[in-house]
Amino acid sequence: MMSKVFESVKQGLTEAIEFSKGKTDKAIAHEFTPIDVKEIRNKVNMSQLE
Repeated sequence: MMSKVFESVKQGLTEAIEFSKGKTDKAIAHEFTPIDVKEIRNKVNMSQLE
């Protein structure tokens, strides 16, 4: 079990290093858009305190 976790972390770190060097061919970039928290609160009838 531990070796699988180690290999996964190692792979992620290796990919991060390659990405930081500009090698983005294997990279998957996720773009996040801001959420409108006030609108969500209004839809569920909740205040900031709730």
